Amino acid sequence: MEREALKKTIIAYMEIHNTLSLATEKDGAPHAATVFYVNTGFEIYFLSSPLTRHGEHLAHNPRVSATIDEDYSNWLLIKGIQLEDGGLHPPLPPLRIRPRPQDGVFCGRIS
Repeated sequence: MEREALKKTIIAYMEIHNTLSLATEKDGAPHAATVFYVNTGFEIYFLSSPLTRHGEHLAHNPRVSATIDEDYSNWLLIKGIQLEDGGLHPPLPPLRIRPRPQDGVFCGRIS
């Protein structure tokens, strides 16, 4: 698949889903949490509390990995998106989370 077609396919997939599994790490302890998100192209936004485990992890270490996928009963049919800080596989625009504490709510932005 050529690069522009791949970008369109990824964005279309992101637009029909609304949750992602966010993987964080602090002091060698990994953690994964499901969060709701919205996206504008490759920019992904989510809201969370800074008091959550992933919120505490992000305050300490903003590097993340994430997946956007759905439930399947046949593993041969599985499709989804894998993200990590600094890249998307295959490499596309960089992804970063920028936590922004506001009124006890934390807005993460992957862009």
